[in-house]
Amino acid sequence: MKRIRTVIFTFGTAAAALCIVFLVWAFVLRERSTRRLYAEYEVYRALTALTDMYRDPGAVMPPDDRILGFGLYRSDGTRLYQHGRTPDRLAPEILQDPASARRFTDSSFILVRPFGMDPLRRPVPGRPDRPGSGMMMPMGGAARFAYIEYGLGSFRREQRALSAGALAITAALGAAYALLVHLYRRNLDLRDREYRNRELVQLGEAARTLAHEIKNPLGVIRVQTALLARTLGGGSEEGFRIIDEEVRRLGGLVDRIRDFLRSGEGRPETVDLGEFLEGWAKRHGGGVRLEGAVTEGAAVRIDRGRLTDILDNLARNARESMEGRTDLPVELACGVKRGQAVVSVLDRGPGVDPEEEARLFEPFHTTKEKGSGIGLALSAKWARTAGGTLSYRPREGGGSVFELRLPVAK
Repeated sequence: MKRIRTVIFTFGTAAAALCIVFLVWAFVLRERSTRRLYAEYEVYRALTALTDMYRDPGAVMPPDDRILGFGLYRSDGTRLYQHGRTPDRLAPEILQDPASARRFTDSSFILVRPFGMDPLRRPVPGRPDRPGSGMMMPMGGAARFAYIEYGLGSFRREQRALSAGALAITAALGAAYALLVHLYRRNLDLRDREYRNRELVQLGEAARTLAHEIKNPLGVIRVQTALLARTLGGGSEEGFRIIDEEVRRLGGLVDRIRDFLRSGEGRPETVDLGEFLEGWAKRHGGGVRLEGAVTEGAAVRIDRGRLTDILDNLARNARESMEGRTDLPVELACGVKRGQAVVSVLDRGPGVDPEEEARLFEPFHTTKEKGSGIGLALSAKWARTAGGTLSYRPREGGGSVFELRLPVAK
């Protein structure tokens, strides 16, 4: 269901974003086309005003600095009159089809139109503030074509601004779409996590109650087993011993579950790792070997009992993985990296199956025949409670490396 909702939202949002992008570009292209037509209209109007001055003696063309070039040409293409920049001769294809000269350049628009007029001489008025800026057109024969090059001014800048605006809107919509999809998926994940957390809270309450209820009968069973063993005798001690061991094992499991369900930091204190690890390694005799010296000043803030249990659990797992290799001790190393104390427990066992790595620290997940699946999960939880992490990686040459990272105490 979650996947279906995600697909629907993703495609629906994409369709909406594409529609908006389509509308934006449709508006931009229409506006560009409108502005282009208006620019062409301005050029036609300027050329018409120039030519009408020679057909109508009363016609007056207003001054226009955007006229970059104006010329009149005979029927054979030779230039009859020039103002500004104009070609010396019109190409034959233009004489046959004047519309072929119509084109936009980077800064101007060029236009050629057929033109017929009588041989007169008329002034083109200049600007009042610029005396002598007008054009005098001596006519020595009939002109057949009129040429104009008209400056576009801000036309090109406006066209580029429209395109840039459309691109910016498209990029913004793309980013907004990606953000919306990301937030939607994150929201779904948070909702699922909240649902799982609610279930875990309920399960934790039930497990806490169940652990308390199991603990009392186990105590009664141990007492009654001891009484029966003393009363019956006659070789039954071995059977009662096994019962007592199993009861103790169940009691230990209940205690570990209760520890896992317990929240809080315990009783944190500043622990000097150099002193602590040296004493902890000696307590394990020759089964644990401390490699190298611990960095001076490596201290962390954690419940001392929890730190002991974490390392005990890691050392026990390491010894069990090297079963039959009594000549190889569990190796212990400690250093400081980037403001974190790193305590490493190394072994030369078979390592962890890559398929099991993702679930290594999940509660009640175990690959051991008699394992409870609580040890690593509890150790990882206590590490997180102290502000650190517990991680696993394969060891070069075979084996496992478990790293406990804790912030160095300030």
